[in-house]
Amino acid sequence: MSGNQFNSVNRGNQYATQYGNINLHAGQRRFDGRVLLVTLVVDVAFFFYGMLAYTGKNTTGDQWRAGIFLFLLITTATLLRRWIRRRV
Repeated sequence: MSGNQFNSVNRGNQYATQYGNINLHAGQRRFDGRVLLVTLVVDVAFFFYGMLAYTGKNTTGDQWRAGIFLFLLITTATLLRRWIRRRV
């Protein structure tokens, strides 16, 4: 059998034709990297806000800021771990 075959990849989409039949395999877009970058920016911004707003006294505001920062840090670490595992 003789036939033509054409394969092309363009920005995550794969186009293939074989024997006149056209197949389109659309790639899945992942937003993990963008979400991770936004979370890192929020994490760093909140760290500096907490650092500048720290009073040095044992107030509940300082404890809330520390708790929120630790939550953001754990969330960022989880997203980073997930992003690295998907890349490997």
